[in-house]
Amino acid sequence: MLREHEIKEIIPISFSLIMCNGILTALFCGEKNRAEFAWMLLLLLFLSVAGSFMLRAISFDFNHPMVSEEISLLVGILGVIWVFSMLFLLIALNDFRKIKKYID
Repeated sequence: MLREHEIKEIIPISFSLIMCNGILTALFCGEKNRAEFAWMLLLLLFLSVAGSFMLRAISFDFNHPMVSEEISLLVGILGVIWVFSMLFLLIALNDFRKIKKYID
């Protein structure tokens, strides 16, 4: 899989910035209610695990005899973990919506 050489340096930095932003948002939004805070932390945890699989996939040794299959497996696992993180996001958003109804 051909790619630009700088991608190995850019992706971890941008992923770290996004995760820091997510943690700050979770702390800010979860200040009032702990249930949403827990869902947001689960979301960030699963996104971090998916990010580690992504970094392993893009930095895989291309001299390996079954490189295509290994990268496909890593991307498949990454996708499943990402789906779970998005489910946690939907649950957290639903809880935020319920709280807003009670406030209004």
